[in-house]
Amino acid sequence: MTFSKKEFLWFLGAVLTSFLTLVLIFGIDGFKADETIDINIHDTYFVFSNTPFFWFLGALIFFVIYFFRMIRGKFKNVFVGILVLLFCLGLILLLSKIIYVVDSFLQSTIGFQESGGDKEISPVTKILSAFTNVLFVIKVLFLLILSYSAYRIGKTRG
Repeated sequence: MTFSKKEFLWFLGAVLTSFLTLVLIFGIDGFKADETIDINIHDTYFVFSNTPFFWFLGALIFFVIYFFRMIRGKFKNVFVGILVLLFCLGLILLLSKIIYVVDSFLQSTIGFQESGGDKEISPVTKILSAFTNVLFVIKVLFLLILSYSAYRIGKTRG
């Protein structure tokens, strides 16, 4: 497994693409560790650190670039395959963190409703519950991609 100039240029292109996309979404201040994301859903206002989302988007961009490269190369480039596996594993771990954060907000809104005596499920709770379910399905899809990619890379090498 040699690291060629072509691989370096692909990696540099992925870094630049990721950097430019993150600057467009979060701005240059998004690279600071103390920056937050503010979300206002109906009457509820959420403020949380942008770090998990920042790393998730960066890893997602790398994953997409190298995943399509791996598919186009028919799983023959081991370096690209290992990068896809690492980024997929990283995305799964980051999704777990994001699901935990969203679920903690969901639990806080449910607890707030129960203490107020209101038995009707609020729109915020419905939105957060649906978002948690969507994130879980995405996490399962990444697990399936990880398993299939590992199988194909192992089959190609073996």
